[in-house]
Amino acid sequence: MAQLTRREWHRLTLGGVAAAAAGILPGTARRAVSAQSESRFAGVLIGLQSYSFRDMSLDDGIAAMQQVGITSCELWEGHVEPAELRRPENRERLRRWRTTIPLDWFEEIRWQFEDAGIEINAYNLSFQDHFSDAEIDRGFEMAQMLGAPAITASAHMNSVP
Repeated sequence: MAQLTRREWHRLTLGGVAAAAAGILPGTARRAVSAQSESRFAGVLIGLQSYSFRDMSLDDGIAAMQQVGITSCELWEGHVEPAELRRPENRERLRRWRTTIPLDWFEEIRWQFEDAGIEINAYNLSFQDHFSDAEIDRGFEMAQMLGAPAITASAHMNSVP
C-alpha cells in the first residue's frame, strides 16, 4: 500500500469533503452523504474540529457541517464557553462559569448535534497551567454530558506531570 505524506492526506480528505459539498461525487457517494450517513470516504471516517468554523456561532457551525456532509465532530471549547469570558482579563469569571454552569447546558449542546445527525467524538478542552483541580474535574463532566468519549487538548509541557 502506498504511503501518503501529511500534505497529500490533507489534500485527499479536504478534496473529498469539498467534492461532497459541491455535489460532484459519484451518485452513490453523494446520496450517502446527503442522507446523513457516516461521512466515510474510501472507508475512512472524515470528521472535523469545530474550530474550523471558529468565526461562526455554534448553530451556524452545525449547519455548515450538515451542508458539507460531516457526521463526526471534535467540539472545540470556544463553541461551548461564552466568548467574552475567554479573554485573559476574564480568567476568574471563566473559571467560575466552568465550575458552576449547570451540566444540563452541555447536554443541550449534545442534543443539538444529535438532532443534526452529527456525533461528538471528542471535546477539545486545552488544560492550562492555571486550571484549578475543580476546572479539570469539571472538564471531564462536561465531556461526559456532551457524549464525547474522549477529551483532546493542546497542553504545555509544564502542564503534563
